[in-house]
Amino acid sequence: MLSLNIKKNTLILAAAAMLGGGIAHAAKLDLTSDVGVKAVSISNINFATQNPGGDFFYLQNASLGIAVKDLHPKKASDMTMDVYIKLQAYGIAGSTVAKNAPYDAIAERFPNSNFTPYMENAYMRVTRLFDTNLTFKAGRMPYILATGLTLCDDNMGFTGFTLASERLFNLFDLEFFTFQPKASDSKANSVNLLGASVKIPAEGIWEFYNYWEFDKNPGKAAANVAISGRTLQFTGLSYSLKYGFLTFKGEGVMQTGSASKTNSSEQIKYNASALLLSGKWVQPFGQFGTGEVRITYGRGSGDKNASPDMDEAFFPDYGHRYSGLERSGYGELFAASLYDAFGGDPTTKTGMPAGLSGIQVVNMGITMPSYRNVFLDVDYYSYEADRAVGASKKLGTELDFRLTYPIGQAFSINAVYAAFSPGSAYPAGTSSAKKFALEALARF
Repeated sequence: MLSLNIKKNTLILAAAAMLGGGIAHAAKLDLTSDVGVKAVSISNINFATQNPGGDFFYLQNASLGIAVKDLHPKKASDMTMDVYIKLQAYGIAGSTVAKNAPYDAIAERFPNSNFTPYMENAYMRVTRLFDTNLTFKAGRMPYILATGLTLCDDNMGFTGFTLASERLFNLFDLEFFTFQPKASDSKANSVNLLGASVKIPAEGIWEFYNYWEFDKNPGKAAANVAISGRTLQFTGLSYSLKYGFLTFKGEGVMQTGSASKTNSSEQIKYNASALLLSGKWVQPFGQFGTGEVRITYGRGSGDKNASPDMDEAFFPDYGHRYSGLERSGYGELFAASLYDAFGGDPTTKTGMPAGLSGIQVVNMGITMPSYRNVFLDVDYYSYEADRAVGASKKLGTELDFRLTYPIGQAFSINAVYAAFSPGSAYPAGTSSAKKFALEALARF
């Protein structure tokens, strides 16, 4: 990050003109930027189809963040205001259209995928609002709730408001939020989110949250039943702890609600759940640096398919699943969440064969002490469907290798090899999928 302290006769005059004047204190300008290029070779990504496919391409990303901080909109007041703007661009070199499935679904989330900048964030943050212990945010902002299992903006930004109070009664932090998110830039949106979270610091941090998703978009529910809209409620509890060399995170969530069947007065009920547990141990090895061992278990409930009037499949529309034009999940290639996966069969909502829903994942990984400042990560993943109708639950396994070579804090080179082996949920003889990637990333 580059920080510049500039007096009011330069930046502040410009900021005052833009923000309405009345600013009479020194402020700070922060600039941040990321530039990355990744070469990706992938084979049999759609391994469950007649045309498993393969591709080689370059992914590009660049961002520029501008933050004007410590503005004082009111004289003789402790209230301060920060203004944030972030421009982001993603592209696939040599291509002006979205890639083939499953990358096309990711590209549809953004205004374009031809390396043209778009406005990812534009928001304000006011601290000590009305000289109280309140923090207010408004605009299109980054947001992640707890671990991101149910709610994360994933480089899109959520447009809305938050109001937070720290150490209320010296006991807990309280936040209210309301957003109108966009799952895709190319599709109509009629979704509103409304909720609150409470953080309680103890021998770690407990976070309880509850929010509603009001969705007026037509869609499909259990047993492929058409619906005209739905209301979902997510109630969750997370816990995080850092104690010496040990770090632990856990989150459990219930998904309930109802949907209205199209051209009918009948309702569909939702009753789903998910659990995520992860821990890691970082061990110093003297002159050899540090190593790390990690383990994760996660489960998202699947639909029992016993009744078209009840949907037990856990599937939050805005949970963390993406990083730019790539998937982000458990595994570099299969990249599973607790409810869907990347590749496999892009014709289904979950990426899994029809009749399968919910995912259970186990991850065991290790980071070796560095050699000449090169770090090696090795991760093993095992995947199973939570529910299967007339089929095996075994989705497969994946083995990932990652080499990371950081040069200072501003530049790094990364190399990845990943291999996914399909399980018995897929037909015998289904081909394995492989991925190679080489990335250069610079930031300041």
